[in-house]
Amino acid sequence: MKSVIVGCGGIAAVHAASLSQLGESELAGFADIKKERVENFVAKYGGRAYSCLEEMLAQEKPDVMHICTPHYLHVPMAVYGLTHGVHVFMEKPPVISGEQLAQLEEAVAGSDRRLGLCFQNRYNPSVQEVKKLLASGEAGRIRGARGLVTWSRGREYYTESGWRGAD
Repeated sequence: MKSVIVGCGGIAAVHAASLSQLGESELAGFADIKKERVENFVAKYGGRAYSCLEEMLAQEKPDVMHICTPHYLHVPMAVYGLTHGVHVFMEKPPVISGEQLAQLEEAVAGSDRRLGLCFQNRYNPSVQEVKKLLASGEAGRIRGARGLVTWSRGREYYTESGWRGAD
């Protein structure tokens, strides 16, 4: 399986490390608008560096593209990949509006390629326990639910990337 990654920020390192450990996977290329980021990934994982997604897909002709970019770029990039014959695996959130959801659904329906979404927290022990409880029927018929996430992210999380809102 020939893979490429677009967006060489923090989460891309997790994708690259995972892909590099798969024996049947070739990590062929990386694209990012920041040249230094791309070069760092190429130095660590191999493959080729690109400054634009379109050129990378045309040159590499990958089986799958991992989208690790800021959230507002997810749908346009996924649509581009799907309409150009590439399977897509994207970070969350998959969409940020109903309009984007419709665009993504249309692209998936019009393609013979697959779309995968990264929701790794579904494997957290607490989520697995809730899933077991609901499946067992022990909690009875569920009529509604509310969930609260109490993660704490400091100011650095929002200011280090340049695309997350600081205030």
